[in-house]
Amino acid sequence: MHIFVITSTLKPKMGIIDNESRYSQTLNTIQSIRNKVKDAVILLVDSSPEPLEQEKIDNLKSKTDYFITLFNHALAVELANSGLKSQAECYIMIIALDVIRNLALADVGRVFKITGRAELTDNFHVEDYDNPEMQGKYVFKTPVTSWMTSQLKLVDTRLWSFDYPMLDETEKLIRQTYEECMSKPQFDLEHTYYRLLDKSKLFEKDVIGLKCQLASCGTIINE
Repeated sequence: MHIFVITSTLKPKMGIIDNESRYSQTLNTIQSIRNKVKDAVILLVDSSPEPLEQEKIDNLKSKTDYFITLFNHALAVELANSGLKSQAECYIMIIALDVIRNLALADVGRVFKITGRAELTDNFHVEDYDNPEMQGKYVFKTPVTSWMTSQLKLVDTRLWSFDYPMLDETEKLIRQTYEECMSKPQFDLEHTYYRLLDKSKLFEKDVIGLKCQLASCGTIINE
């Protein structure tokens, strides 16, 4: 069994992609997981600062195993309205990990975090994650040199994963990342994760099998 956490903001305050497109693309995210990973348990956490339409909520619930909306979480709304994207994603993941812990599921292999609106492609093979070298490690796309300075690196957070037994230490990492992003807003989630990650627990993957349209500019990327 594999758990997929989809982080989304279907009704954001920023970005160039309209709400209906976001909704449609998120449905594609869900379907791509169902197509590629037959034993997937899907948890969708949406941080929209205002309620979704009931019809959409019902449809998303029917297509996922668990669905949570955070429009009634004061901190989630504050982060969304303030445009603090990195901090908001950390908060979403903290909520998601708490849900996963309380589910107490058995026989879970890895937990994947995937960005809403992204899709798994034919280059994604869940069997790749059976590699013993990945055991006890975080798997990220190979880090790249920062656009800020060549002295820094960052990781891509659209799709990454960790072993289920690493749940507690992953939450600790995310909480620390949240605090760092709040105190040092010049550094985003991607830079902060890389800096805080124990490099001995980092497994780098050149191709992760993901397609996504960037909300900031509309560019479609394949990774």
